[in-house]
Amino acid sequence: MPVPHREKRPIGDRWQKQRITTANVAQHFDGQCMNIGVQLGHASGGLTDVDLDCEEAILLAQDLLPATDAIFGRDSKPCSHWLYVTDLCDTEQKAVIRYSEPKVLAGDPDNPAVLVELRIGAGDKGAHTVAPGSMHPSGERISWEYEGEPAQVRGSHLKKRVGYLAAAALLVRHYPNAGSRHEAALVLGGVLARTLEMDADDIKRFVSAIADVAGDEEWEERGRSAAGAVDLLKRGQPTPGLPRMREVWGYEVADTVTAWLNIVGDQGASVSDADAERIDALAKLDPMEYDRQLKVAAKQLGVRTKTLEREVAKRREELAPANTETAFLQAPAPWAEPVDGDPLLTEICEVLRRHIILSESCCVAIALWCLHAHAHDAARHSPILFISSPTKRCGKTNLLSTISMIVPKPLSATNVTPATIFRAIDRWRPTMLIDEMDTFISDKSELRGVLNSGHTRSQAYVIRCVGEDSLPKQFSTWTPKVFAAIGSMHPTLEDRSIMINLKRKLSSEEVSRIPKDRNAYLELQRKCARWGNDHLEALR
Repeated sequence: MPVPHREKRPIGDRWQKQRITTANVAQHFDGQCMNIGVQLGHASGGLTDVDLDCEEAILLAQDLLPATDAIFGRDSKPCSHWLYVTDLCDTEQKAVIRYSEPKVLAGDPDNPAVLVELRIGAGDKGAHTVAPGSMHPSGERISWEYEGEPAQVRGSHLKKRVGYLAAAALLVRHYPNAGSRHEAALVLGGVLARTLEMDADDIKRFVSAIADVAGDEEWEERGRSAAGAVDLLKRGQPTPGLPRMREVWGYEVADTVTAWLNIVGDQGASVSDADAERIDALAKLDPMEYDRQLKVAAKQLGVRTKTLEREVAKRREELAPANTETAFLQAPAPWAEPVDGDPLLTEICEVLRRHIILSESCCVAIALWCLHAHAHDAARHSPILFISSPTKRCGKTNLLSTISMIVPKPLSATNVTPATIFRAIDRWRPTMLIDEMDTFISDKSELRGVLNSGHTRSQAYVIRCVGEDSLPKQFSTWTPKVFAAIGSMHPTLEDRSIMINLKRKLSSEEVSRIPKDRNAYLELQRKCARWGNDHLEALR
């Protein structure tokens, strides 16, 4: 896009809709001295700009941001723009996510310093960046530091890392004076150790980077001290949390940092034995009884309801493997060694042919779809695998059973309701395998709507009112799905499907029985999991 010389805003009021091609470029760049703007988001295939607006963020970026080969800046702010290709324009609603210093901490409360901007280009407003070759309003030339390809990064991962970077920059700006730095590092480590996102090495690297940029000569020791909180928590020893961080770092810094790091609720010392017993009892209650007891238990324990809910959720996850009803919904452990995709697909096809009479094209399609299920997080669209036959006894149920032993976290059913579908998907993210669809789907438009919504990642949600206050809540419908039915389905479902058409087995054709052991093909399932993990970023 054309941008006036030494300015930032593109020419025209509808620049978000502008598309410049080789055919019309001369109309927009007519030989005048102009800056060059680049649209972000959908217009550029998911191009995303991490704009580092303060010196602290620029110094921390090398340690905290994902690597990329496309970085530019200007003399007074080198390496201040890091470019990536992400899916954030599909998953976010904002054009720009801005991380600013809290007003109460800023020298000028009316103009708090912007630390970092995550420029996405989502929503109606759009976003752009002024590219190398342009002249900054300060008179400095914008130029490349690394003129390579932007790294392809999962959007949720980049957003998390930018939150870490912004939090670290704020902590550097308000780093404590000598004499209290050791305690400040311990307290910060205690807060970080309670998250599920950071291990001891992550905490050490994070805190060391902050201390180093802040000019603390003992920056390595600060990182080691902070990382020690992980071991203290494991041994059940008292470890400072968010209340103590508020005292040492100040309320505004502590609460802003925990918000940017996505640390929810109040944190204190380790849970006592009596509290642990109460949490354990709540975790084992059915949903109705749990709702009845939650508020009373929170009041008796002296904590907020949300804090108790989080602790109960953690305990439920710990108990889940021992629960025979949900143990099969645990993701398979990936194969120990890298897996070649070509022989892996051949092996899947051999298993399918062993138990089902299939055409070659259907066999290949199912094998590919099974790998799609293992790399589902990379997809923007998720087609239904629809197994159809003209009459009964064509092998639909056998094919579903075989597929269930290959895909991750299979959840099988022969009749479902809209409420059970979106709640099961939102809670477990399984591979849904639904048989006998023809017996209950035809007159259920609400159920069709829920199933249809799971086709496109950015739209894979339904909203329902929940709880005593009937508050609206968003539920995800994004998960791999396999349907089986006699005959055809509603056109909206078929339009979102890969069709697998079966026929009755001839007397001359032979197949093997489906193994009774659910884990008969566990090795194959684990190989698929490893392949999906290894190639997730490439598939994105």
